[in-house]
Amino acid sequence: MDDLAALWQYASGLLNSNAFTAIAGSCAGAFAGAWAAQRIAARGKERDDFLAEIRNTSAATVVALSICNSFLSIKKQHVKRLKDTFDKQKADYLDRVQKYRSGQLARNDTAPPLLFDLQALVLPPFALPLEALRHQLFEKISLANRRPLMLAVSLSETVDGLNTSINNRNRFIASYQEAGLSADDLLPLYFGLPQGHNHVINQTYPALIDAIYRQTDDGVFYGKLLCEDLYAHNVQLAAGFKKRFGRAAPGTMDKPDFTTPASEGLIPK
Repeated sequence: MDDLAALWQYASGLLNSNAFTAIAGSCAGAFAGAWAAQRIAARGKERDDFLAEIRNTSAATVVALSICNSFLSIKKQHVKRLKDTFDKQKADYLDRVQKYRSGQLARNDTAPPLLFDLQALVLPPFALPLEALRHQLFEKISLANRRPLMLAVSLSETVDGLNTSINNRNRFIASYQEAGLSADDLLPLYFGLPQGHNHVINQTYPALIDAIYRQTDDGVFYGKLLCEDLYAHNVQLAAGFKKRFGRAAPGTMDKPDFTTPASEGLIPK
């Protein structure tokens, strides 16, 4: 008991000594400093991660918008006119045939002949930055919503299908030109109608026109939806940044505007 009392007396003296107070204060200060530095570093890393996600989302939106605009451009410049002209020509041709069959027109009538500007324009295949888009979406962005990833896959499949349809149409046109077909032989193939000598119906060319138009619309639709999803992700990130750090996040994009192509009838329903 005497030893225990002596030990307690020694410990009490040590704890109350100036040396121990100085050491304890230094340790507490060092711990508080390390804790504060760790918090500052963690907050800085969180801020950097937020900003990197915002920048990468903005970059992905730019790529998606570029792809969507490419589809809109080819539809406006080539595909819509190709489809509208083809449909009108076929309707005019069938209307004239029906008038002959019903007796409204005779072969010796002076009705002006139908003139067709056959749509033989060769379209180039698509080359779009799909790899850059996939890299951004699958490796640079943390998306809670999986739909943008599915849209990127759908866009890739759409481009592959569209290029296949374009190449097949180009080959079909080349085969017509090489064969040197007369108008009587060419028109049934062009419109997908029964051929005069054997009544066989070849729907290849009309089907390719429909496929090119539909696949272009698919590209516009998927691209627009992807732009909207990425913008929504950026808005969510910006709101989280402001809530966490008390100020607006830099580098966010404006909402993609499709008002003009919508007014021109280029956006599919």
